[in-house]
Amino acid sequence: MGLFALSAASPVAGQSFKISPSSIAFKSVVVGMETGVTEITITNTGTTLLTITSFSITPFNVFVLEYGWTRTLHKGQAGIWAVRFKPTAAGPVTGQISFTIQGVSAPQIVTLSGTGTTTGAVVGVSPNVVNFPATALGSTSTQTVTVSNTGTNTMHLTAVTALPPFSESGFTSSVAIAAHKSFSFQLTFTPSQVLPYANAISLVYDLVPAQTISVAGSGIAPPTLAVSSFPTLPTGSKGFSYLANLAAAGGTPPYTWSLASGALPTGLTLNASGALTGPMNVASAGNYGFTVQVADSSVPQLLATAALTLPVATSSSACNNTTWNQAGTTNPELDLPDLGTGSYMGSEGGLYPGGTNVRPPDHEADGLALANSIVPLDGNGNFDPNGKYVLLSIGVSISRTLFTQYQLTEQVDPSLNPNLVIVNGAIDGTNSPNYASFTDGSWQTILNFYLPYQNVTANQVVAVWLNDPHSQPKGTFPADMAEQESDVIAALQNMQIYFPNLKMAYLESMHYGGYATNNPEILPEPYAYETGFAMQAVIADQINGAANLNYNPNNGPVVAPWLSWGTYDWANGMLADGTALAAGTGLEWSCSDLGPDGVHASTVGKYKDAALLTTFMKSDETVEPWYLAPPPK
Repeated sequence: MGLFALSAASPVAGQSFKISPSSIAFKSVVVGMETGVTEITITNTGTTLLTITSFSITPFNVFVLEYGWTRTLHKGQAGIWAVRFKPTAAGPVTGQISFTIQGVSAPQIVTLSGTGTTTGAVVGVSPNVVNFPATALGSTSTQTVTVSNTGTNTMHLTAVTALPPFSESGFTSSVAIAAHKSFSFQLTFTPSQVLPYANAISLVYDLVPAQTISVAGSGIAPPTLAVSSFPTLPTGSKGFSYLANLAAAGGTPPYTWSLASGALPTGLTLNASGALTGPMNVASAGNYGFTVQVADSSVPQLLATAALTLPVATSSSACNNTTWNQAGTTNPELDLPDLGTGSYMGSEGGLYPGGTNVRPPDHEADGLALANSIVPLDGNGNFDPNGKYVLLSIGVSISRTLFTQYQLTEQVDPSLNPNLVIVNGAIDGTNSPNYASFTDGSWQTILNFYLPYQNVTANQVVAVWLNDPHSQPKGTFPADMAEQESDVIAALQNMQIYFPNLKMAYLESMHYGGYATNNPEILPEPYAYETGFAMQAVIADQINGAANLNYNPNNGPVVAPWLSWGTYDWANGMLADGTALAAGTGLEWSCSDLGPDGVHASTVGKYKDAALLTTFMKSDETVEPWYLAPPPK
């Protein structure tokens, strides 16, 4: 543990600090892959302010900054810098992270070491683009995918991550694939709504970097009555209440539901309207299967059955708030898209002005024109057919968690435009006041680390994804959201200065916060829900012509990018929201989607959230022109 304490005769009286650890030895890792992060903590143990004015890492592209920024620490406060090891060549390597602290003459050094290794495994996947045929609700289409190892060493396929309406079968756990051998599994598509779907499926290996399969399909109306719920229901939590609403299509409503065979998990009941509710009083976690029947109201009556699976997990946090009710009532709160022209505490719902969920035509046209004007740029921001352009995320630790998974999957998605570079600029420990300040150290982390790591510059940033809530409510609605709105506007103005070729920004809401009982000061409900109104207000300000958000040079100085909703991620716990933007399946958040604090996404949740974003990016018409590869000529 490194310890530095200034004496009373020091130029900065009362200043002392502790740095821990003093050195990091990373585990060995194959060239091209990377380790998990190790954190370095600087704690202000003195009685005065401690300012970290700069920091640097060498070798720059081998020991990679995950998060951390220049900042001032108050008495007793700690700052965290996280680093991972990503070798570029085989063999041992040493380096350091150096901190410059105001009032301290010598830089403070944490030594870094690791060893890069090699593998003879060479993996390929076929096909890596899967287009399912149009599939009726209640039906499933299947295609086979083969993973081949054409190298000389055995490697393992450790994870296949597919989310509704896509799933996989045939892969259950880590699979060894020997040299010159292959492994096949099935991808399935089971649509739950009459919509086009586009997403990506991640393949993770132990010795080679992850790969991505691009998947797409369309749901069509069934020829007769069918159960349209996805065959795997939302995950329940052992010992806590559960809610899922079953869906049918192709018949004459109203529908009547019943249990056809098997047994529901102990404590649950299925009522005639299709609500599956009750306490999850099961003896153990696991997958519980049963068959349901739905009858329509036609004469003669139509019947349909479906086998369903309900996964049950052991929760690490309190999971009582499966829905959040309106204050003083037993009525569930409605997400903004479903609220529409209704209101919440005097504020109208909908994503755009007038309670609508559709961009106004003029704003849509401007977005399309900007999207079609995006071209590859060199590092100075000039057109270069061999250049790049950047989609950059800005946000907090919650944002970084989901965008990390999104980036890992999408940066190797075969459907992406080859000129596009995806950069995760969200930083753990920040919140909206950081980005509202032009001089905050978080900007330097983005400019000096995150962008250079991927060989791009600030001049090549053309689009931003922003999820930037204030972490702690200070008052009541709408005062909190007025502060949030002000912070977001300032952040957008700062982005336009730092990234002079920025054209468009997509704003995202917080996900459900009702499970955050272990961390009630961080984005609890209804605060998480209310953050959506702040994003709504910022976008409405621009649409209504606010000069401080102008993006059109014909209307004056450009001070902000063109704005739109990205994904609207808030859903009322397990009460599936019918008009959830990117999901197309009725978005819900079960307790297992979030970690022990009820706020940050779990392993399952980060895949889910990343999949929502992937679907949006592949389907929104203001994104497609620059996001997807052009069709072959």
